[in-house]
Amino acid sequence: MFTPSENCFLCGSEPSTPTGEHVWPQWLLKEFPVSDGPYVTERNGRAVTNRDGVPRRNAVFPRVFLPCCMSCNGELDRRFEKPAKPVIRRILGSSDVELTAEEANTAAEWFMKTALFRSHHRVRHTDPGSRPYVWSPAPPADLYRWTITGETPPSSLSLWIGRQPDQPHPRKVAMQLPRVHADGQEHVFQVAQHGLRFLSVTLLYHPGWPVEHPHERTAEAIRLWPPRDAGQPMTLQRREPTSDVRWVRGLELHFHAGYYGRGTLPNLDEVGLGLIEGVDFARAAQLD
Repeated sequence: MFTPSENCFLCGSEPSTPTGEHVWPQWLLKEFPVSDGPYVTERNGRAVTNRDGVPRRNAVFPRVFLPCCMSCNGELDRRFEKPAKPVIRRILGSSDVELTAEEANTAAEWFMKTALFRSHHRVRHTDPGSRPYVWSPAPPADLYRWTITGETPPSSLSLWIGRQPDQPHPRKVAMQLPRVHADGQEHVFQVAQHGLRFLSVTLLYHPGWPVEHPHERTAEAIRLWPPRDAGQPMTLQRREPTSDVRWVRGLELHFHAGYYGRGTLPNLDEVGLGLIEGVDFARAAQLD
């Protein structure tokens, strides 16, 4: 899979082991035996299709790898996989789960780490016909290094989990992710979504601008990071969603000097640009 000439994607200095880092850990893959397939890969809630427009199906759960050295791989196992096993299995095994504050933090960090790694630009996929979804442009390397330094996850990340709908919902809600220019810097918001059994997991990278999930207030989506009530127990009750949330590229926003980072991100489909304090001008063309 990887050669010694390929450096670790985390520390950047040591050579990768031959197998690197399993983004979906081996202990989790055992929860998905072949008899449970076939599996469909999704991007932003939509099935990846083949040339004929038919959803691509895999007999086994697809494997995803990253080049990773022995030292960083061991740290990932110590910090994330070992403590997360019992918590993640409980979450996946029941519709309602009571978590202590420590368990909720363990689950949040594991889901974030996994979603981050799945979207890294150096991932390799075992399905040769599937092009992995990666974040582009690539975020700063520091967005990943907290996983091996012992630091808490950065405030530029938010994580929610909810229930996957049994059928596509007729009501659609679009959340536009902006490209922000402020104080000589460019900030590109990124989203990673994946399904895990009946769960829908959403990770958002939103540097300098807090975001609220459209389903957060109705508890259809539960915020795991940053926690609303830090240090408090958490109840995970997965409710059937009342709409289908799509995260799409939005407007290119330019801010006056010193304004960016002071407000909260509104739903740009519902709030006029004139209500966003400090916006100099916005390019109205969709980015994709």
